[in-house]
Amino acid sequence: MSIRNSLDLKRRNGESLPPLERAVIWPPEGISSTPLGEIRDASGNWYPRDIGRSSVLGDAIIFQFGDTFSHEADGTFQGVSSNTAALVTQKSNPTLTVYASHPRTDAIPTLIPLTRKEDIMGWKIWSFSGTVEFDKLGNGDAFGWTWFQMMQKQDSKTNDWVLKWTGIAKTGKFDVALGRVKICEADDKTKYKYWTSHGGWTSSSAACGIVFEGMVHGQVFKTKMFGGNSPYQWAFIGCNSFADSKIQMGRAERPEGPWVIHELMGTYRIDEGQGAGFTYCMASDEKKGDLCVSWSEGGMTGGVLASMSRLKTAQIPHGA
Repeated sequence: MSIRNSLDLKRRNGESLPPLERAVIWPPEGISSTPLGEIRDASGNWYPRDIGRSSVLGDAIIFQFGDTFSHEADGTFQGVSSNTAALVTQKSNPTLTVYASHPRTDAIPTLIPLTRKEDIMGWKIWSFSGTVEFDKLGNGDAFGWTWFQMMQKQDSKTNDWVLKWTGIAKTGKFDVALGRVKICEADDKTKYKYWTSHGGWTSSSAACGIVFEGMVHGQVFKTKMFGGNSPYQWAFIGCNSFADSKIQMGRAERPEGPWVIHELMGTYRIDEGQGAGFTYCMASDEKKGDLCVSWSEGGMTGGVLASMSRLKTAQIPHGA
């Protein structure tokens, strides 16, 4: 019997009804999407950039970008940085960011710099995985770990890229594995464990299993959107490997899955000249079915865009 029919039966029998709460229905259904425009810099300078991974560190909201193309106020190109980080100065205005201690007349400094040798060899550092808070001092300073990927161009003719990840190289696949580590041991690779296809954890990254298939990018976060006591406490927002500019949404009882994923909705574009659809997609936490989603058009002219998407909800008994 459905929740609605059960409530109707109790109402007809004169029974007291439990308090209700609003929860996102499943499969998910988008009922509206409000464009928020491009995530822009407070200086007014033009900084095309991609990725745009958001994290909370202490009381600050941080956006970590990939390739960032710096320009002066008159549009003069100042150079490209492979990874940068900017702060949101007003939580009520999440698309306005600022670079701390940047003179605005030079290329924005990288968050994680390359060595001279790495730069000559064509390496890139991209911050896909955000920042996790580790410690906070009494003066308000907060410290956290950030994870990143190092990529090296292998063949200038085919433009193939090889992903270097914990000592193994995987090419041509858009599948996602899962690792875990205690936050106090995040700098020790020997402490990492990887989820296997057989339902356990292993210290061998080569023996890891696949958690997502065909998803090129996204974000997993803990949530109450499906109900306070729903077994589904984990949500996924991301995009597939087809670059079709469609938001994918999933849910699971545990971070290792199994995950059920549905297409949620399409998105809008600002720079039509970019051609292919986005390949990076993120989400913030939700409130009453409203979900702030960002994605990247990328390239030297594209940027990170955002929208507030409203999901269809239903009233369910509190704690159901």
